[in-house]
Amino acid sequence: MGRRWRLSPGQPKNNLGRSDLPTLTYRIEGAHVADTDEGAIWTSRLDWIGESELSIREALVAAGESSDARTATTDAAAWLKDYLTEVGGSAESAAVKKRGIEAGHADRTLKRAAQQLHLVMFRTGFPSASYWRLPAGGGA
Repeated sequence: MGRRWRLSPGQPKNNLGRSDLPTLTYRIEGAHVADTDEGAIWTSRLDWIGESELSIREALVAAGESSDARTATTDAAAWLKDYLTEVGGSAESAAVKKRGIEAGHADRTLKRAAQQLHLVMFRTGFPSASYWRLPAGGGA
């Protein structure tokens, strides 16, 4: 349970109160709770650090640049770009989806990742089959 996250909660908008409230920082750490016959029991613990000098906007931008802040779609997009590059730039969409699901990505997430990468989708052949291809620049 050694993984730690450093986050900065803040208020991007507040209609009911002061707008000059500070951005607070905290860590989520693993915490040992007890030992049982089956092994150790762990949970998460919130460790407040204090106020941040960053505004909420700056904190969100910084969090978006960190590897811990990756979303399922950005993970799927990275996998999809690597997969299509590995197979020569394009592949039949059914095969891409099958391999993506085997890699742990949901079908809808793969479709959002394809949009994020601006993949070219086309049909060809007889009987026709649909394909996904990286754009000329190699994707986003």
